[in-house]
Amino acid sequence: MASFLSSASSSFSATTNFQRLDLNSLRALIILVDDFMSQLLMHPEQRKSLKLRCASKLNIRKKQEFFEFADHSVISNLYWGIEKIEAALKITKFCESRIICLQKAEEMLQIPALLDEHGKTGAASNQYIVACAYFYLSLVWKLRSEELQMTSHFLQAMLVSPRDIRKEFAPSLWKQIFVYQSPVGENMCDLQGSPNLESLDEYCENAIDETARQQARRYKDWLMYYQVVFYGEGASWQLFTCSEEVHEYR
Repeated sequence: MASFLSSASSSFSATTNFQRLDLNSLRALIILVDDFMSQLLMHPEQRKSLKLRCASKLNIRKKQEFFEFADHSVISNLYWGIEKIEAALKITKFCESRIICLQKAEEMLQIPALLDEHGKTGAASNQYIVACAYFYLSLVWKLRSEELQMTSHFLQAMLVSPRDIRKEFAPSLWKQIFVYQSPVGENMCDLQGSPNLESLDEYCENAIDETARQQARRYKDWLMYYQVVFYGEGASWQLFTCSEEVHEYR
């Protein structure tokens, strides 16, 4: 499996400098995202750690074994949407109860996903909240075995806040997918005295973010293009299939 993913990563990276993405390149992208989501679903401690980091960013504090929110608030829907995913994972078979649980999770997560990316909600930036919502929506679609929607939602999370995806949600996946070359290069010292930059580090961070956004936008545009082109053509859709196996996650 590791060698297969390495091959997918190499195949995908080799095409990132070309304007057009072919079907094999998109399939390689989907395989990488699918494997990352599969690993996350198979490791509850990783999900718990990520959820706690999200709670910290959202300024959610635990009190008497439950979290207090204003009813129907954005933060509440984000948190309970994540909890609904965990509830779905506890249902051992893909039955009606699990389908309903995932539907509830999607409905809740769509509320924070529709926020204006600018500004704040509570103590958290809307940009972080929206990216978090799309990341977990990607997990919802993974559990439905809908790899195209899964990948599309992950790319949307990257478009909204590439820095949070790179540093918090999926650093290992980011390294496999997004190719970045420093715009500073050997002239880094020339920028240190610039009055227009708060810091060289921030300049580099912003440059990395913008490069990732451009690549994510390109990947998503081509993914949507092929979805339209092959709509209703079952044989062509098989090119996007990551695996025929059905996994049960706990």
